[in-house]
Amino acid sequence: MSSGKIKVFIKALGFFVLHFGRSPVQRVAACGHSWTWHSTPGAQKVVVLGGSFAGIELTLPTGYKAVWIEKNSNLNYSFNSPRFSVLTGHEQTAFIPYDGVAKGAPPGIFARIQDRAVAITENQVLLASGDHVEYAYLAIETGSFQPLPVQLVSTELNGACHELKGVQQIIMASQKIAIIY
Repeated sequence: MSSGKIKVFIKALGFFVLHFGRSPVQRVAACGHSWTWHSTPGAQKVVVLGGSFAGIELTLPTGYKAVWIEKNSNLNYSFNSPRFSVLTGHEQTAFIPYDGVAKGAPPGIFARIQDRAVAITENQVLLASGDHVEYAYLAIETGSFQPLPVQLVSTELNGACHELKGVQQIIMASQKIAIIY
């Protein structure tokens, strides 16, 4: 094995040891957090707009609770979208439901609202539905913009699957395809 390959192997091994070592520690900390956090009257709201991966990793002390406002019903893992734009019949598996996000969280610490923010004031997020959410702290985790097929317009699973099927049809009808990586 060449010295370059050994260096890459050692760096990769270091990454995986740190990652897999950190994961059990985080799980134990989360379990401890669920035993120590308790709901309090007048708890301050921390609102997270969007987020996917970034928005769902939040730990709060007693006296705070999280409200996550996300427009999509499911996680659109953008690195999967190109694959599912050519793999027909598997569109449903391209999306991860948000239903289990709060699994294991202490009751009352977390609320998820599927809606789109249309305005922000000094202490409120105004939603497309006409509702508003008051906050003490606001985190904006709205991500980036990518063209189709990476980022889909639809916020619901059925519509997103329909969009992927449209991309599949365009690709199937194409006479020439360039693959660039």
